[in-house]
Amino acid sequence: SEPGVVGKAVSVAIDSGYRHIDGAYSYMNEAEVGAAVKKKIAEGVVTRENLFIVSKLWCTFHALEDVKPSLMKSLSALQLTYLDLYLIHFPVGFQKVPGELFPVQEGKVLVTDIDYVDTWRVSLKWKVIVDQFFHKEMERKVKCQE
Repeated sequence: SEPGVVGKAVSVAIDSGYRHIDGAYSYMNEAEVGAAVKKKIAEGVVTRENLFIVSKLWCTFHALEDVKPSLMKSLSALQLTYLDLYLIHFPVGFQKVPGELFPVQEGKVLVTDIDYVDTWRVSLKWKVIVDQFFHKEMERKVKCQE
């Protein structure tokens, strides 16, 4: 969206009583969302504790060493000290190509062999869970917990 549109939508939503804010790194608007949330808190419309804020680990950050920095980047952009929920956006990792959300070569998305279960395991200390997972991925994750 154009700059200002998402921030205004978040402001209007909070003013209207919405308390669940669902975001993601890949939406590329976390800074605008964070500014709107911060403003509404400063105005006394809502407290941080009364909001439920979600973000998501993007596919290019599934490498174990990238999980925490990605979380910290989202927190910084959102101007928050914690998230209520941090999800693994999709059960597939993409290769890191600077500036690319969907790295593509010859018409094909460049995926990695990083196992989403490993990403999830390292993420447990930050209570990262899963999003956009299908039945077979969830069955595999549950089996790995046992």
